[in-house]
Amino acid sequence: MDEDLLYLPYLYTPMDLPSAQGGFAGLRSYHDSAAMLRAVFEGIVFEHRYRLEKLQQSGIQANCAVLSGGAANSAVFGQMFADACGLKIFIPAQSQSGALGGAILGMVAAGIYPDIHTAIDAVVQYTRCFSPDPAAHTYYERKYSRFRGVQQNLRNVM
Repeated sequence: MDEDLLYLPYLYTPMDLPSAQGGFAGLRSYHDSAAMLRAVFEGIVFEHRYRLEKLQQSGIQANCAVLSGGAANSAVFGQMFADACGLKIFIPAQSQSGALGGAILGMVAAGIYPDIHTAIDAVVQYTRCFSPDPAAHTYYERKYSRFRGVQQNLRNVM
């Protein structure tokens, strides 16, 4: 694994980095397509971790997370999220998490369940759970620190 190659997943403008653009940092001639693909995965995971940290700074605490959408179909992504974030990552059995959330709220509003937590416990099922690997987490801590440094440099330049 290469700690020097980073991918900045800014194909869409983040609100806190309005001039940021996507691309690679640390790309060298010896990096092949596999290294670049891994960096893309890592960049996406690191940006999600950064957003999770912003939520934590606002007072929202979590000891696990749920991964849904296209990335939930990839065991590589699931394990990478667990390792990089240091959290258990659950994959829901239901593919349409947004629709399920709306249905849960509707069931609570209709009185089928007394509260959201009871409804979630009754309705939501998980197919997989990824636990962080301590050695991989250590690697990702170092690489995430580099990612945040590049983010900070973008703030200073733009």
